[in-house]
Amino acid sequence: MPDRADAERQIEAALTAADLDSVTFSNRLFGQPDGLFAALTATPDERRAVVASDLWRRAKARLRELEREDLDRFRRIAERVQRQQTEPAAAG
Repeated sequence: MPDRADAERQIEAALTAADLDSVTFSNRLFGQPDGLFAALTATPDERRAVVASDLWRRAKARLRELEREDLDRFRRIAERVQRQQTEPAAAG
């Protein structure tokens, strides 16, 4: 488990990482018991303080953004598959 400063650095890096999908991001930051935010807390009072922090709010906002991107990507794939299934087969 990383120390507090290292966990915060890793969280900050994840906030700007371009190669993470929402599930990977969520597991890395919020997963239990090994998520980076878990490394910042040991007591209920510490957990409440982290949840009230700007870092937590930014991470939750980034998660929502990644979830929207994942959903958009899924919709595009579903539309492409739908088009392929409804297009007449090429005469061969």
